[in-house]
Amino acid sequence: MASTSALPNKRKGVVDPVSEAPLMKASLSRKTHCLEDRLSNLPDEILVSIVSRLKLKQQARTSVLARSWRHLWTFTRSLKFAIRKRIKFYQNTGHVKLDVGNFSSGWVNQALELHRGETIAEMSIKFSLHDESFEHVVDGWISFAFQKRVKRLELDFSSGWLQGRQNYLFNAKRLQNYRLDSLLSLNICGATVTGEDLEYILSVCPFLEELAVSCSRSLVNFTVTGRSLKIKYLQIYTHDLESLNIHDVNLVAFRYCGPKTSISFKNTLCLVNAAFSGLYASYVVKKLIKVMSSLPQLEVLSLDLCGYFKNFICFPEFPMLRNLRELELKLIRLVSSVRLCRNLLRASPLLSRLRIAFLDLRETKEDVKRLQRGHEHPHKFLKVFELIGFVGCEVDLGIAWCVLGSAVALGQITIDTRKPEKLFPQDPDEKKAARARARARARQYLETSLTLGTKLVIH
Repeated sequence: MASTSALPNKRKGVVDPVSEAPLMKASLSRKTHCLEDRLSNLPDEILVSIVSRLKLKQQARTSVLARSWRHLWTFTRSLKFAIRKRIKFYQNTGHVKLDVGNFSSGWVNQALELHRGETIAEMSIKFSLHDESFEHVVDGWISFAFQKRVKRLELDFSSGWLQGRQNYLFNAKRLQNYRLDSLLSLNICGATVTGEDLEYILSVCPFLEELAVSCSRSLVNFTVTGRSLKIKYLQIYTHDLESLNIHDVNLVAFRYCGPKTSISFKNTLCLVNAAFSGLYASYVVKKLIKVMSSLPQLEVLSLDLCGYFKNFICFPEFPMLRNLRELELKLIRLVSSVRLCRNLLRASPLLSRLRIAFLDLRETKEDVKRLQRGHEHPHKFLKVFELIGFVGCEVDLGIAWCVLGSAVALGQITIDTRKPEKLFPQDPDEKKAARARARARARQYLETSLTLGTKLVIH
């Protein structure tokens, strides 16, 4: 049916225009009371909540909107201060350097002095500690956070840590004068903190649910134990850890990146989500029976094998992962990817979602040999399969055929030609052409392999 706005007007003998310009013109001629500032009539609690979702400089700019907004931003519940970090790549030498922009502690102090709210929900500080003279400044910021009953606190000194500068000393003595019962989440990066310090924090923060520690050379031994702890999420990224004991806690999710070390799980029946990367990830694959014997209830598993994984002549025997529902793998081309995926599929009979990301697959000009699709181990529950970093070589196509050949109930396969975690810049035209070739190969080799009811999505 034709649009009613284009039908002829018999009384005037003209055709009404389809354009909305006359309507716009008419609306401009209306009285200004139609432009009433209804937003300012909202309760202050809601306005503060809206302003708190903006970046700090944007929050301050709202002071010019109206007289009633002049000091509204000073009651914000979110304070985030960050340096500017950029990655510079020098093509002549192939070196990568972290470029740190100017950061002045003065405007941070000014913003904290102007703050009028009684509490804050979150505070984030990303700061390059140049020398020990800045420690008392950071101490003041942390003191402010706890005086304001902060719920989520992030302290990131990683830029200084990467440049070999002085690490901020975050120890238990600095916290003894504060009430910490409001803290729900604590993220410490690039600071000097020990296992004893973290154990003290857990003991005086009765409602702490999330703890993340990374880039700390002083974290060597750490024990998390006690049914009274509220900790649900634990993340440890370090290269110096020697032992980690997680006993009798209601932990739900755990992430670890680091070397092969002693990690002990006992009575962690609520732990259903785990992620491993670094050298420990390859250890998990080699010793899957030993690791999974402590985590039989695991439902979500992520393994990042990029850069630390040696090729296997043959894989060890995999245990049955009877509760595993989601599996994520990050791989490089040197990994025996097809065999690894085939063995993990066989070991995970209830797996419903599989996501594989490749970091550095290379294109091939030769025709890809189609692997024989085997149905000797049909998988009845896999519904979603994602393949990231696809280029259309024997490795990624081999995995795709392996999954398509065994997943008899697959609902959707997603092929993403974007390369994840790309560190070095790539020529835009070359990148566009490579993605076009990869998408063409996906259609050429995979569309004819789809079973009835399986949807192919290509990015």
